[in-house]
Amino acid sequence: FEYEGDMNKDLDYITNIEYLHNTSGLSSRSKNDYILDDSNLKELKQFCLDSVYEYVDDVLGVHNEIEIQQSWINLNKPGQHHPEHYHGNSFISGVFYIFSDQKEGSPITFKSELHKSNFSILTVPEDPYAKYYPSVAASFNYPSVPGQLILFSSTTTHLVPVNNSDQVRVSLSFNTYPKIP
Repeated sequence: FEYEGDMNKDLDYITNIEYLHNTSGLSSRSKNDYILDDSNLKELKQFCLDSVYEYVDDVLGVHNEIEIQQSWINLNKPGQHHPEHYHGNSFISGVFYIFSDQKEGSPITFKSELHKSNFSILTVPEDPYAKYYPSVAASFNYPSVPGQLILFSSTTTHLVPVNNSDQVRVSLSFNTYPKIP
């Protein structure tokens, strides 16, 4: 999903919030775990909600009300990464890129869970001339393009490899859950 709001206003606000810094090469995270509840980001929150509703309608055929629960900002400075993980107790997760070097900056890497199924999937051969089949790849990288929102099942394992650019990768992450009556 492509955001058409004022990214510079959002970036200015985000650069002045408090962060929990990590010294072990991992990314930093905003101290506020509900950042989208801040009135300064109301347009961005509405964009995220609208995108979630379109995703669940078009992809899943679900029409229930869905709420954004936790939301936070990640800073991946040059040389930093975020380890492999998934988001338990969540339905759909999202990552929105606020600032990044989309060529040299860290993509998001999604890991395939097909090896856990009860049928056999051949791995992609190392032969550089072999045809690439994304549906059977062990992982898939998606570039960190500023202004883009990526939505995915919260149980999908993902990670952020080392940021090899000379710029900070700034992203917003959030989790959702169907609203319980």
